[in-house]
Amino acid sequence: MGRVQAADHRHRLTLLVRRPQRPIRLHRLELRQFRNYGALSLTLEAPRLLVIGRNGEGKSNLLEAVELLGSLRSTAAAATGI
Repeated sequence: MGRVQAADHRHRLTLLVRRPQRPIRLHRLELRQFRNYGALSLTLEAPRLLVIGRNGEGKSNLLEAVELLGSLRSTAAAATGI
């Protein structure tokens, strides 16, 4: 089991999290006001997804949303020290 902690100036939350033994399959992803996405709704039917696009179109933001969902921590916040 792992420990996940989240805190702000008013609250502190500690959760015990059991690490999954196998990968988790994401079937649907909805984003609202996340980075450069005003709204996005994806239904993922294939076991794998290939994300292709030009610079600045949101590929990394999409991956960050999935990571945030899985880890409860933002990579952008970690990079800026927040």
